[in-house]
Amino acid sequence: QAWHVETSISFAYVAVVWTLSVEMFFYLVFPLLAWVADRLHRVRLAGSIFILVGLAIPMLGAMMYVGNWIPEITDKISSHFTLYRLPAMRIGDFITGIGLFYLWKEVRVVRPAWWLFVALGLVGVGFAVALAGDAHWGYDGAYVGPFALLLFGLLCAPQTLTEKTPKLAILLGEASFALYLIHQTYVVPYYQNDFGAPAQHPIAAALLIVVFAVCISIGLFTAFERPVMRFLRDPLPKRRAMAAGQRALAPAE
Repeated sequence: QAWHVETSISFAYVAVVWTLSVEMFFYLVFPLLAWVADRLHRVRLAGSIFILVGLAIPMLGAMMYVGNWIPEITDKISSHFTLYRLPAMRIGDFITGIGLFYLWKEVRVVRPAWWLFVALGLVGVGFAVALAGDAHWGYDGAYVGPFALLLFGLLCAPQTLTEKTPKLAILLGEASFALYLIHQTYVVPYYQNDFGAPAQHPIAAALLIVVFAVCISIGLFTAFERPVMRFLRDPLPKRRAMAAGQRALAPAE
């Protein structure tokens, strides 16, 4: 649905699921990108080239609208569609992610400075939130660079850090997609309608809504998403277990 120009179509039903269209497009073009990356990796250029191309796509897209480079497009098609939800333009994010992996694989000497990349990424995200007032830049171009730094730092972080991650943090991460699905349609409007400006204690009301939304998300994950994941990974566990048991009991030839 993300390919449709009208927001009444692309944001229909659960508005945020337009991003699934983008992800499916990524999976569709991945074999081609993997073929290109394999050839570039042979000369140790895959990371640098993929990152440069990936960063250039959203930035050039924003500049196209700011400078009105192609009037017949920029005047008729909104930047919200082209820069924010069009899968073909969002491919830059995906290409950047592939490049980060190859850079991590090729340039091992920078891994000890993982904390610096994380810090720079967090600062960059903060600046992007504060300064990206122009909608053209705020849709993607201002964020892809800082988030790339942040993700690269986390990728370079020692494995011992992730091994010490509390189980609650892992559960919150697993349930975050359920939270993403419900927040715009159910959580934010509920807060705005019932706990917005009229609330005597807006901060306490906001915290209450956040806790409620997180609990609902964990419930949705454990009751629906986790069982579906198990089924997709092993749709016939009992039949396979029975077959294995029968083979174990069968007499040797």
